[in-house]
Formats: sequence, C-alpha cells, structure tokens
Amino acid sequence: MPKALQEGDSALKSSPEPNKHEELEALVSDSINEAQQNQQLQAKEAELADNPYSYDSHSQYIKLLRNMDNIEKLRSAREAMSELFPLSPARWQEWIEDELSHDTGLQDSFSSIEKLYERAVFDYMSVSLWCDYINVVRKLDPIVEQRLPAGITKARDLFETALTTAGLHVAEEYKTWEEKQGSVQDPNVLWAYQKALEMYNARVHFEEHVTRLDSPDPERLQHYLSYLEFEENLSSGTPARVQVLYERAITDFPTSPDLWLDYIRYLDKKLKVGSVVSNVYLRATKSYPWVGELWVRYLLSMERSHASEEELAEIFDKSLQCTFSTQAAFGSETKTKRLGLGD
Repeated sequence: MPKALQEGDSALKSSPEPNKHEELEALVSDSINEAQQNQQLQAKEAELADNPYSYDSHSQYIKLLRNMDNIEKLRSAREAMSELFPLSPARWQEWIEDELSHDTGLQDSFSSIEKLYERAVFDYMSVSLWCDYINVVRKLDPIVEQRLPAGITKARDLFETALTTAGLHVAEEYKTWEEKQGSVQDPNVLWAYQKALEMYNARVHFEEHVTRLDSPDPERLQHYLSYLEFEENLSSGTPARVQVLYERAITDFPTSPDLWLDYIRYLDKKLKVGSVVSNVYLRATKSYPWVGELWVRYLLSMERSHASEEELAEIFDKSLQCTFSTQAAFGSETKTKRLGLGD
C-alpha cells in the first residue's frame, strides 16, 4: 500500500469517533432556540394585531425574522411596516441588501429591486441611497449595462432626477455631481462648480454644526432650525433649497413632529398646491398619525389642489381611524384652521 494511503488509513483509525452526546446536545439546543424564536414571533404578532401603529413592535418583529432568515415572511413584515411608516434610509438599504442576497438573477428580480429603490428615495432624501440606486441600475439593468440607446436615456434621466432631488444637499451635492460628470473639466463645468463653492462657503459654519454626529441631538436640531431660518430669510433664497434642507432635517430627526409641522407650514405658504406638498403630507401623517393638525392641514391642502371627493374621503377616514374619536372633533379642528386660529 502506498505510504500516503497508509498514513491516511492510520489517521482514520486514530481519529476519535464523533461524540454522539455533543451532537445530541447541539440538536436539542437548536430546537430550544427555534422554539423560543417562534414564541417571540407569536408574541410580536399578537402585539401588532393589538396595536399595528407600534413602530418598535414592527422593528423588533423584522429583526427576529432577519435572524431566522425567513425571506418571505420578512418581506411581508417590511411591506406592512412601510404601509404605515416612512422607513429610514438605513432600513431601506438593509431591505434592499437582503433582497439582493436572495437575488435570482432574473429580470423580474431586478425589477423588484428597482421598485424598492423608487420607494426608498421617496420616503426620505438620501444622497447615498440615490448613488446606490444609480450604481445598481448601471450594473444590473441589461439595457443600461449594454449601453443600448434606451439604456443611455434611462441612465441620463435617473441622473437628472437624482440631481434635481438631492443636488441641493450642500454637504454632499458635489458627490452626485462627480458621479455624473466623471473627469469632465470644461470651462462651463468649472464655472458652475466655482459658483457652488461660493454658496457653500456662505453656509459652511451651519454645515459644520449640523453634520457633527458627536453633538447632542437637541443641539444639532437647534442648529438645523437656525440654518433653516437663515435660508428662509435670504432675499436670494429659493424654496427648493429650503425644501432640501427640511428634507435633510427630517431625515436626521424623523421623530420631531414640530419639525414636520414647520415643514408643511412653509410649503403651504410658499407652494400652496402640487404633488410636492401632498407627498410631504402623506409622509408626515404616516410618521405621526396621531397629530390632528397634520390631518386637518392635509385635507385643506388637498381641497386647495381640487382633489376628488374620493381622495378627500379616503384621507378623512384614515384621520378618524388614527386621531379623532368623533366627526365632531374633526369638524372643530378643521373650523379652527379655516379661521386661521391654528397657525
């Protein structure tokens, strides 16, 4: 017998037999863990049935499902949470990463990822989400990856939408511009960059304060409010720049109902009507469904934009489910706002 085989045979004979007791203990431990996880899931499902508007319960339920790697149930849980609350950029990125890890490589699979990105950039403004969205489309969309005419048009439209939506994010606007322009250095581009740099220098002290993550939250929020006051009072200011700053603020402080109220009051004053305003109201009422003033202002805004009776009735019904105990209470609040007493 060859020496190598003899040594292998000797090793097999000398190796200890598997410890059956340890294997049994591992199986029992796994069964216990699975049973405990199932009990925790049932408890969270009961909590959500009793109180579907519990943000913490949704979060804990999703965390449990992630640990169990139950992608179908996890997907349903995330959909349920997204129906009730706007999700943070971090939550959307986690969701998309989980879906990509289970990606089948089929066109339908990419389409579902693309739709998640479309929903993600709607909830909160995030430059990093937009950059991820663009990169995924560039890598996974066949017509874009192969540079077909339709793909080039699609990529250009996506870049332009990203720039329109997030290009006024002062701290990161150059990042999106750089993604789009690459190494282009013509005089017009350099002139535009110089103008942007001048605008940034006028705001750099505000940016240093609001981007300092080691500062206490109340302090950062106050700096945001000062920054917003600066932008709103500028004679050369634009509503688009103020709106982007509000979007940054609510992304960093989504649990501040006063910030949401300030935001919609500004939009009501400057824009009055339009899809931009209604989209903000939709997200605000999802974030704070129990704040009656948000619902009243939402309905009044939709009235101004000549929404259909069906749309108004749907919003009204949701407001009664979430906030007002009676129609009379809603009517009293609405009358106050129409008279201008609640501003």
